[in-house]
Amino acid sequence: MKLLLNLLLILSLNFCQLQADDVYVAKNAFPDGFITLYDSLTNTTSLFKKLPSFVINKIAVNPTGTLLYVLGNKSIRIYDTGTSQLKKEIITNLASRSIVFNPGGTKAYVNMEGPDQQGNPQKKIVLGILDTSSNVIENYIDVYQNFTGANAGGITITQGGQSVYLIYGSFIDNLTNLVKFNTTNNTIIFDNKLDGAGNEIVALPDNKTLYIVLSRVESPESFIAVFNAENDIRENNINLNFYTTQIAANPNPNIPIVYLPYSDIDDNGHIALVDTRTKAINSFTHIDVNSPAVNPSGDRLYTFTSVFSITPNTVIIDNLTANPNAITPSTPPSFNVIRTDFSTIVNISIAEKGGKVGVLPPRHLKNKIIKNRFLTQTDIVNHLTWKASLDPSARSYFVYRDDEFIISIPSTSILEFNDHNRKPGKEYIYSLIAVNE
Repeated sequence: MKLLLNLLLILSLNFCQLQADDVYVAKNAFPDGFITLYDSLTNTTSLFKKLPSFVINKIAVNPTGTLLYVLGNKSIRIYDTGTSQLKKEIITNLASRSIVFNPGGTKAYVNMEGPDQQGNPQKKIVLGILDTSSNVIENYIDVYQNFTGANAGGITITQGGQSVYLIYGSFIDNLTNLVKFNTTNNTIIFDNKLDGAGNEIVALPDNKTLYIVLSRVESPESFIAVFNAENDIRENNINLNFYTTQIAANPNPNIPIVYLPYSDIDDNGHIALVDTRTKAINSFTHIDVNSPAVNPSGDRLYTFTSVFSITPNTVIIDNLTANPNAITPSTPPSFNVIRTDFSTIVNISIAEKGGKVGVLPPRHLKNKIIKNRFLTQTDIVNHLTWKASLDPSARSYFVYRDDEFIISIPSTSILEFNDHNRKPGKEYIYSLIAVNE
């Protein structure tokens, strides 16, 4: 730390140890769909894709973060996350509602609904098995069919990819059914009716426990049905003192928490945390949000704001590392999605930028203060220079001021940066990292 021409500066060179996220946010503004991409490392937002005349039912990034699957009413579109270009469109003539990948990412399983052989809409539930190497649906498994119809719900996978669980709602009794599918021999093991209605199912990172959010017509409060996937026994219920339809599980096995956003009777926002070991429930006041999603490392919770008049089209980011058992009530960071007029949120899907970890830092970061005097004012410039990283994979350098991303400098450029309009007497902290993209 040194004082130079009345500027207090702290300079540091850092390893790129951040687990940064690529966050995809899907919204519909009839008749078009929109997908926003947020880069948590650079804190920048861009329009990943506009889909004219395409209603998005769900998006999901594959385990390697290279492909984004966009589920629609008659097809599944697959986009390259690096170029945002359409890689393939699979025509299904079925409405795809949810998707899950096996641990290796070689297969994807899609919960779909569609017309029967006579063309009557929403009369059957189908499980699609998608080969991700060819991006072809290699098998359609008929799950349920009835003249009254049904809605496809969520889907998840457990036991190392051996068992897929999906849920659907029957129009006959407005109750939810839980279906177990064995991926080894492609057979349905059971189709059991539950004692409530709901569309959300998650598998915990213990690889054996399922949580299904349900509600009953006669009760204003929801509950979680807990299933053991090892013996297919329903263990118990976790009764909630509020109504919700959404849930997200932390994928980090060291943080045994699920997150449930809800609003109270006065429309105040909350997020409930359920400890999956003790079943203890703790609720925290929060901006009114929905569509919860936890990043793969389990250290950030992303939610979409529900109150358009206060925080429209905004995704809230809650840090889960400071205290995994709490949601800090202070104002969390956020970002705005690209679509700013009236539209509806679909869901959030997250990929981790694993490729940015472990790049050796640049060397010999130095600065020089330059005063450019004009007639009525002086431009104080902090001129930064550094030497290249010894890591041959380094492709660019990210400059941060006070933990805020400023600019990316390609490794092939002159390694310098001029930070203009600095204020005398103010402290500035500069950090520099090398990244391999």
